Amino acid sequence: KLGRLDILVNNAGVYTMDTVDTLELAEFDRVMSIHVRASFVAAKAAAALMGAGGRVIAISSNLAEIVPFTGLIAYSTSKAALVGLTKALARDLGPREITANIIHPGSTDTDMNPADGEHADDQRARMAIPKFGEAKDIAGLVAFLAGEEGRFITGSSFTIRGVGDLCVGFSCDSATGIHVNDMPLTSTRLFETEYFDLERIEILRGPQ
Repeated sequence: KLGRLDILVNNAGVYTMDTVDTLELAEFDRVMSIHVRASFVAAKAAAALMGAGGRVIAISSNLAEIVPFTGLIAYSTSKAALVGLTKALARDLGPREITANIIHPGSTDTDMNPADGEHADDQRARMAIPKFGEAKDIAGLVAFLAGEEGRFITGSSFTIRGVGDLCVGFSCDSATGIHVNDMPLTSTRLFETEYFDLERIEILRGPQ
């Protein structure tokens, strides 16, 4: 009716808790369909109506970047897939001066993850700023990316959460990591001073 579309925000989401052993294929397909397929379909339709200055913004999750506990096989997979979709959209639509970016909220007070919910205290215990975010914290960044200030930002990921460090409260050891006193340095050990002997810190290199 108006002839064009300026902004698309993909913000649909569902949550499921299953491991690779328990997740049914139908449930995996459902989560992928809502998070990934629907985002692609919406972006494809929107792009056909957008001109220069158009914006595509995906709302993902910080669980696309970290998997701190079991049961996230479908959720984290689908949210991580949005990163690839966003980067591909940025490349495809860039010549038309349409940007595409993705936001990864952390613990945010919503119906899906309320600040007074069963697992809220455990989430706060992991944060540098021990409180849940609010919808307006996410909306502020959406507004910035959708506005004139965001005209030269595309293919980028933004994480909004009070955690401070990706590894706080989680084990982040990998092929490339830090070992202290011949022991893998997990984030919980990071703050336990008895593990620190600076002359015995070993930086491990991954495959070259």
